[in-house]
Amino acid sequence: GKTRFLSSECRRLGVKKFVYLGTLGAALRAPGEYLRTKWLAEEEVRRSGVDYVIVRSPLIFGKSFGVRESKVVAKLKELIRTAERAVPILGSGKNLLQPIFVGDVVRCLEKAAADPAVRDETIDLGGPEQLSFEEIIAILMTRLGVKKKKIKIPFPIAFALAYVLERIKASPRITTDQVRMLREDVVCNLDRMNRFFGPPTVSFRDGA
Repeated sequence: GKTRFLSSECRRLGVKKFVYLGTLGAALRAPGEYLRTKWLAEEEVRRSGVDYVIVRSPLIFGKSFGVRESKVVAKLKELIRTAERAVPILGSGKNLLQPIFVGDVVRCLEKAAADPAVRDETIDLGGPEQLSFEEIIAILMTRLGVKKKKIKIPFPIAFALAYVLERIKASPRITTDQVRMLREDVVCNLDRMNRFFGPPTVSFRDGA
């Protein structure tokens, strides 16, 4: 199986520690298939027989290389720029997210790999602020200098729209899986992150 393959490959390559970047909210019974597959990947790492650290990241913001930005944030900015009359917000917009700066993610990964005291741990990461999806859109609109109305699209309509887009476009702007995930809060307690890696350094408001 996959676990035996991963275990044998780690031994063959002399892997001392496996550091895996997962996703905050990953769980066997998570609302979206993406989060469920992330949890299954975590299980493979845990059963590999190698020391491991799993760090679960929320939405990442900030430039990761040159002008390359988080794919999700880049898509949100594109949506804001191209919306003709109003920027759509799926559902109530009250679901909470905890965006983290890319530099903080890199710092945590480096420490997870280098510190022998950090082993066989699953650690949630998060930024210093818990923001609603509507607040995130508002912050990005301010950053872009865009002044448009916001329109809320009820989840049943958003799901139906995503369902249709998935069947007519190779890369739909929104998927049914993303709609499911937007119904949930994706936040965490920072106690373990602070203990193992130190606190986050940049807020979404300052670094988006």
